[in-house]
Amino acid sequence: LEIEARVENFTNEPVSSVRFRLDGHLLAEVEEAPYIFTWHIEAPSGKEGEAADFFRRVVTLGGEYTLSAVAHTPSGIEGKDAIHVEIRPPLALTLRTPKEGAYLSGIVPIEGEVVAGRCPLAKVGILVDGTPLETWRASPPTRFTTRWDTTKVPTGTHRITAYAENEAGARVSEEIEVHIARGRLALRSDDPAFHFPPHLTLILDASGSMWGRIGGMTKIEIAQKALVRVVEEIPDGKRVGLWVYGRRSPRRARNCRDVEELVPMQPVDRAALIRTIETIRPRGMTPLADTLTRVAEASRGISHPVIVLVTDGKESCEGDPCAVIRRQRAEGADLLIHVVGFDIQAPDVRSSLACIAEAGGGTYFDARSPEALSQALASSVQLPFAVYPEHAGDLPIATGTVGGEAVTLPFGTYRVEVPSIRFSTTVTIDHEGIETLDISGVPSQASE
Repeated sequence: LEIEARVENFTNEPVSSVRFRLDGHLLAEVEEAPYIFTWHIEAPSGKEGEAADFFRRVVTLGGEYTLSAVAHTPSGIEGKDAIHVEIRPPLALTLRTPKEGAYLSGIVPIEGEVVAGRCPLAKVGILVDGTPLETWRASPPTRFTTRWDTTKVPTGTHRITAYAENEAGARVSEEIEVHIARGRLALRSDDPAFHFPPHLTLILDASGSMWGRIGGMTKIEIAQKALVRVVEEIPDGKRVGLWVYGRRSPRRARNCRDVEELVPMQPVDRAALIRTIETIRPRGMTPLADTLTRVAEASRGISHPVIVLVTDGKESCEGDPCAVIRRQRAEGADLLIHVVGFDIQAPDVRSSLACIAEAGGGTYFDARSPEALSQALASSVQLPFAVYPEHAGDLPIATGTVGGEAVTLPFGTYRVEVPSIRFSTTVTIDHEGIETLDISGVPSQASE
């Protein structure tokens, strides 16, 4: 903005200077003709205190002001004039966080501000790699903030663009590049005892549908062989129990109380447990809710029990197994439930079984073949661990198993717990490779 004062001097003295003011605040002083200066609608340098605050408001908000010019002579004679002006600062945008080139992970705040001037804003938005992340249209904010979940994008370089448009059609934007970085954490142990939980309950489906066949074998035969392979690997000293439902009564009897504890929780006797598994013959119903209620009640007082349910179908006795587990956990039941769905075809059945696992803090495994069933069972009986924020949080942000696949984590420091052996430590993830935590030498403190 170019500002000029034309001076007509009727005195016998020269003009020493012309001072330009905005609402009484000095903008500039020009000592020689022509009395012109250029103002870029920014706060003059050297301003402090009230004057600095005034010009900051002018530059940011604009508005109507009085612009005055006063000519001075050496003896103090003054001549002055003033006009009213409306200042409309240009549309401007600043992206304050994150910074250019930053390495990011987790949930990242994106913040900035817009100087809209006197022309109303029409739209403010944020793009990530050209895709809208957030757009404000109704009463767009001059200070904007949103959150970007970087766990849903691949690692590497990404482009963040913030933009603003006013109702006159003007558009401004700012663009930065940032880098998404994540690491992975795995727990391992050379001690086979750390590959299994100290307390394991197996539940086998013996409903009539387990006589169905896959590849020339019945489902019960496939499940028995897979369970036997698991039992053969259980180390001495681990405590294992076996439950079954549907074994005693035929389906036509509709016996919804057909639930048995075939082997109570006790130090594993592999040979005896295998013989018991191999004698099971399917007959009846699928009373999942009643089975899980009884298993949960029997598990009270046991330290961090892991329960593995193998089933080929959904509840058939009008119970709600998902609600049962939610209620048990809400009442303080200390248990972890994995569900292995074997040859599940219907999506609604799969969802109902997954709900049980989710309510029990465990994992749902979908096994469509004998090989998949064996793999699912092997994974389900591995020793579980949980990852928490270092200083806060009762809920884990990731879970895994000792000897299993690494879990992905944003950069940071975490508390890692293996509850069933009462092990806890902190670990820092600060590189994109796999951080392996070896717990081989950790003494087990599990309660019997």
